[in-house]
Amino acid sequence: MQRLRATGGGRETPNPALDARDLRVGALRKFVVEHVEHVSPNRCNVSTVQHPVRAFSALSAALALGCGLSLGGIASTADEDFDASVLPDAQPDAIDSAVDSGEPDSAAIADAVALDATADGSVPDATADVSQASIDAAIVDAAPPVLGFVHSAQGNNKNAASYALQIPPTAAGNFLAVMVTYSGNLAASVASITDNAQGGTNTYVTANARSLVGSCQASEIWFARDLRSGASTVTVAISAGQSSISVWATELSGLRSAGGADMVAAAQNAAKTNPIIAPTLTPSGAPALLIAAVGSCGTIGKIRPGNPFTGLPAQIGNGAAFYVDVDGGTFGAAYDNSMDGYNASAAAFR
Repeated sequence: MQRLRATGGGRETPNPALDARDLRVGALRKFVVEHVEHVSPNRCNVSTVQHPVRAFSALSAALALGCGLSLGGIASTADEDFDASVLPDAQPDAIDSAVDSGEPDSAAIADAVALDATADGSVPDATADVSQASIDAAIVDAAPPVLGFVHSAQGNNKNAASYALQIPPTAAGNFLAVMVTYSGNLAASVASITDNAQGGTNTYVTANARSLVGSCQASEIWFARDLRSGASTVTVAISAGQSSISVWATELSGLRSAGGADMVAAAQNAAKTNPIIAPTLTPSGAPALLIAAVGSCGTIGKIRPGNPFTGLPAQIGNGAAFYVDVDGGTFGAAYDNSMDGYNASAAAFR
């Protein structure tokens, strides 16, 4: 399609700059329609990406890529027959490289589309460039994290105040959740968690979700972000000796490198019931990791059928579980129980 501009006397003449813009916009639009998945629809409002202009703006493209919004209206106007090979010679191969890699970035978008539309729908001067800063800001979190299970290990000790758990070596940048259940002196609590990572221990902090039931047992959840590599021993120290200590350590990739728990909850002195229902959590967004540490004064069973959590091996009648939430919602671990009192700690992380 040839774009025209008005000139003196009411005549219209070809505008090569706008023609080139249409080609670039068409190529990007085609790429978005064919390659963008609906990865995080809860992040943005569709009104922020649909400018009332005929052409699909660069900022709209960036926001759509970043937000993973439904592209129904955009798709309906896409030029399905557009061939990126007809781009002007001066146009960089940003579209081709983006399509080949499947990972468009701000530079590719800025190169592919040279113009933006203002919020009121007007189209600025055809010679104006899209601000790199505006594109960068628009595609923050353009590639939402994918949380991946790496490994888990567990072990227990009796009549001691600490336990050193052996785990597969940690990978740099990952996340490690440590769930602890102990019985004996419940006036005590976990004092520290350390490891033998290269360059010194990772930093473990409590999720502040300690739970207990009577004089039976207590549970805590601790975690470390942005792991150093090579940790193969995680040592849990409690401030006083215990008759038993059970520890689970679960490593995942894709979580944020800093920050506390997203949400926490604890069930204290819970009455006899079957099943055990750990506190439910609604993470602030997805994806998110949910962790549960559950202590039963009797013997904990398996995760209930239909519950999405993955149960880790039970130890000394207690259990731990995790769930990776990719869609958003409210979740809690549910266990079979031997009809005795229980406590449960729960935490969500992003």
